Amino acid sequence: MPIIETMEKQPLHTDVRPECRLLMRATGIAKAFGGQPVLTGVDLELHEGQVVLLQGPNGSGKTTLLNILTGHLVPDAGRIDLFTNGCREVFHFPRHWWQDLNPLDRFLPERLASKGVGRSWQDTRLFNSLKLLDNIAVAKQQHPGEKPFNLFFHPGRVLAMERQLQAVCGERLVQLGLGGRDSSSGDKVSLGQAKRVAIARAVEAGARILFLDEPLAGLDAPGIADVVALLRDLVDQHRVTLVIIEHVGSIVHVQQLADTVWDLDGGKLTTRPNHCIETMTKHSLASQWRIDRLFHEFKLVRSEVLPRGARLDVYRKNGAANSELILEVENLVIRRNRRPVIGWGRTGDGAMLGLNLTLRSGDLAVLQAPNGWGKTTLMDCLAGLLPANTGKIKMRGQAVTSLLPWERSLIGLYYLRSDTRGFPSLSVRNARRVNGRRESIRMRCSEDRHKYGELSGGQKRSFQINCLGNSRAALYILDEPFVGLDGMEMSSALNKIVKLTEFNGQCLLVAIPHISIEHEPC
Repeated sequence: MPIIETMEKQPLHTDVRPECRLLMRATGIAKAFGGQPVLTGVDLELHEGQVVLLQGPNGSGKTTLLNILTGHLVPDAGRIDLFTNGCREVFHFPRHWWQDLNPLDRFLPERLASKGVGRSWQDTRLFNSLKLLDNIAVAKQQHPGEKPFNLFFHPGRVLAMERQLQAVCGERLVQLGLGGRDSSSGDKVSLGQAKRVAIARAVEAGARILFLDEPLAGLDAPGIADVVALLRDLVDQHRVTLVIIEHVGSIVHVQQLADTVWDLDGGKLTTRPNHCIETMTKHSLASQWRIDRLFHEFKLVRSEVLPRGARLDVYRKNGAANSELILEVENLVIRRNRRPVIGWGRTGDGAMLGLNLTLRSGDLAVLQAPNGWGKTTLMDCLAGLLPANTGKIKMRGQAVTSLLPWERSLIGLYYLRSDTRGFPSLSVRNARRVNGRRESIRMRCSEDRHKYGELSGGQKRSFQINCLGNSRAALYILDEPFVGLDGMEMSSALNKIVKLTEFNGQCLLVAIPHISIEHEPC
């Protein structure tokens, strides 16, 4: 990672009022990728206790701006003034080559983190092998146990601090609705639960300015309520400054907190007060996901209430008759660390009751379930990434329970995971070719210089959705496919998914958080 200059340090101006103390100022921030400008002269200020909603179309540079302000990316030009530690530190850009030789240069993510600048990521980045409690505790700064001298000569002090830290982190988990899950490892929780842990970790690091990249995406209603309550407490009780990126589906929740809106578009940032945010009711947010409301040619043909607050709705085009049986799931039980994730109750002989599911060609099935229910676990098992403890899985009458993922792909299974991982070094053109999609010569030439890793989260998700039609799979499994999409991109993605049912012999299983759908009596 390039190292950026930190040279000036001046006393903080005394004319800043304590109740609205200036914490950060950025002027003239510019950044381009492959000759394509993303930010062109961005100016901003952040004050103590301020809550900012940062919004803009996908690809406008929201995450790029956050990466610059937190030291994870080097701007091409501009200046950043930081006041969080009670004095002014000034960072100038661009750098001269000889400045990279300075080992004391301190504009790095860890440097800004030590000064109270924290962030969360779209991808949660937990330590998979650590318990949730330790994923939070690891962010604690100035822990005496970090020094070998204290370990040998002051073990009591280290142990006392560790006990205190464990208690505080346990309270954080309870506050976020994760009480009792402190011993679960980072790879054994859902996306929504992992997001809550990531926020708690940033808080434990002592952030005075906290940048949150889509903290509510993928959360169900209780998860959103827990996170919003935590953020409100940080602002009201601890005067933490928040900058939040969110998409249309969650803006209504951020509106409860935000006092300022930053609009980023065309490389420029404009500021406006909170009351200018377009309001969106809970009903309008939910009703857009009713397939039969949005697409009148579809009809809700089956609705099943599943244990632990989940629901499966199956839609079919009007007039379409029952056809070929594509997917059969019989008494499926999936465990993780001996804990049943999919599987409920027991029969008279002590056997666990599993999940039963059938889908036919032309079916569009929507699974809505709370975070932690096991949506991703179920999807991974159907795709062959996780083993089933008991039960049977069949595709078109063929048993696939023991088949590897690539073998299931060969017989017609397509799996879109909830993350947007790909080959970051590939150009967008080559990434499309890997996915079997060919564009016009004009389109290919215009994207030669862009890499997949340089796309925003929303652009990566749109790319994945656009590649769905490349395959003529029999079964499409889509895990939270709308996370990170906004406005027209979300509408376009939904249209492309629905369009897949037009091809003979295809069905879809789509998983979304519980918050996304409201039902009328069936």
